[in-house]
Amino acid sequence: MLLKFYADESGVHGAESPITVLGGYMAPDDQWTAFDLSWRAYLAGYGVQSSHAKELEHSKGVFRSWPTLQKQAFLEGAARIIGRHGLLGVTTWFYNADYDAVYKAGPKPKKTRTYSKYGVAVASLVAFIAARAEECQPPVEKADLVLAAGAPASGDAPLVWTWLKEDPTTMTKKLGEVRFGQHQDEPGLQAADLLAYAAYTHITNRTQIAQFATMWQLFMATDKVQHLDWHMPRKVLARLKEEAFRLEKARMEFGTRKRI
Repeated sequence: MLLKFYADESGVHGAESPITVLGGYMAPDDQWTAFDLSWRAYLAGYGVQSSHAKELEHSKGVFRSWPTLQKQAFLEGAARIIGRHGLLGVTTWFYNADYDAVYKAGPKPKKTRTYSKYGVAVASLVAFIAARAEECQPPVEKADLVLAAGAPASGDAPLVWTWLKEDPTTMTKKLGEVRFGQHQDEPGLQAADLLAYAAYTHITNRTQIAQFATMWQLFMATDKVQHLDWHMPRKVLARLKEEAFRLEKARMEFGTRKRI
């Protein structure tokens, strides 16, 4: 069985954001094929080719003339499709002030790198994907990750993926490939965008349209939507920082042994 995870970020554009969120959905590849068909047909019924959460909330782009009730109905229908196809939703997030105080600050070994906020969020998500791939039945052959293109410091993603995949202390074999995709081309990324933005607006209480129920509440109120939400407090960020340094040290030592 092939697992695939589609993920998008929120809160990484602009220094004023109080949090970083990475969220999306995981499912076997055949479920994604069926979901893609349902999603495209659903959007076509509204005369929409692709969905973008921020444009939807702020009535921009193709959603410019939509009244609030129509937007709520659209979101409710989208959540039902996600639930009907058995997609597992995951959001991982942390306060940017905690990242600055714990992860970015403090001493670090020489010749090691500190991941960006985006990189830290990806690392936590990759750890979840690896663990899930080991637990799944029927057995998973590999798990792939598709990330929305365009995030600042997105170059951290393939580094994190490769380093965890090739970690000589664990040799995780279930991680497959990581790549970037465009929202307009991939229904999985459009669903991930809705979830990540919904989480961001819920946590920061930044929904700006009066009488517009937050997307998060709509998603969570819909039957059969499976979702795991993981807030990374300071102690978790500290452990991730230590693990990143351990992986880098192991990678360097392992590479040295291979060259001998």
